[in-house]
Amino acid sequence: MSPLGLFLGCAEGPANDIVAYPDFGMCRVNMVHPSHPITELVGESMQMLYYWGPVLEADADSAVMVLGRYDANDRPAILALEFGAGRAFLAGTHPEIEEGSHRDSVDFADHLDDEGSDWYLMQAAVNWCLRQ
Repeated sequence: MSPLGLFLGCAEGPANDIVAYPDFGMCRVNMVHPSHPITELVGESMQMLYYWGPVLEADADSAVMVLGRYDANDRPAILALEFGAGRAFLAGTHPEIEEGSHRDSVDFADHLDDEGSDWYLMQAAVNWCLRQ
């Protein structure tokens, strides 16, 4: 486990029960706060690229909101938090990668299918962080 310094908690990983290291693949993330501005358009769950990311464990007394949990182990995958005068969005997955598309200039995961795009989640996260 490693302290992140951004919030009271640790990043633990990679998580071999999601995808065994050093492989990468798709994982399902279940949303636990579907009414949050970041996840309100997601639905109950979504497929995302998992590539050696951490489980994001917040300390019990922190003000971190867990937005999504890995389906494979029910541990935190996506967090939202206030930090000083700002906001932060943390993900142990890689929603910025667009599997099956060259729009992201990355081709290593193009053979995978995320059942659509994760970019609307990223846009919502950026908007929330910018208070828009």
